[in-house]
Amino acid sequence: MKTIGNNFKTATVTAISYERGARVCDVRTNEGAHYRGVPIASVGASLYPVIVDQTVHLIFPAGRYDLPYVIGADAQHIPESTASAGGDEDYSPDSSDLVLRHAGQALSLSSSGVTIAPTATARLQLPSGGRLRISEGGDADNQVLNADPFIDEIYAYIAFLEATILNMQTHLAVINSALSPAYPAIVPTAPASVTPPPPSSASKVRAQSTKNAVIAIP
Repeated sequence: MKTIGNNFKTATVTAISYERGARVCDVRTNEGAHYRGVPIASVGASLYPVIVDQTVHLIFPAGRYDLPYVIGADAQHIPESTASAGGDEDYSPDSSDLVLRHAGQALSLSSSGVTIAPTATARLQLPSGGRLRISEGGDADNQVLNADPFIDEIYAYIAFLEATILNMQTHLAVINSALSPAYPAIVPTAPASVTPPPPSSASKVRAQSTKNAVIAIP
């Protein structure tokens, strides 16, 4: 008769390294045994790294004399519940949400929606020819303007209008100067058209300074 043994143990991670194309860890079990280079089980192609001092769960596939691998870890510092959030509020995940956490970052699915809380840059990397579609009620009929090309195009046109207005003002000044001695009663002494418009280049610089450096789109 075969004795059924306990193939599961808990341990504390003491070190992290990289071997055989993956992260592995050194662990110390509650009984004092040490194991080095313990592999971490993945879920399909997804890997959830553990950290030093974290409590992990080990499985010994062939019993106590087999080498283990990590199949899970204890979750820590997760609040039981947090307040729901509206569209204009931040949301903090709680124990009832589906949450991915790593290196201080979190991705959560909750009744308040999808929340991404990065510690640095949030990247959405599309392949060549890929599209990002955001819809409301199934409709996504508008396209986002590319800010820099749009600014370049509109200000090239404004610069053309500016040059046209300046030429017209120059001609009017010449005409006013020629007609003034002969027809002083009908020639304005200070016509408004003599005042040149502000330069379009300065307006373009002010428009470009309104760009949000935190958001970058293709």
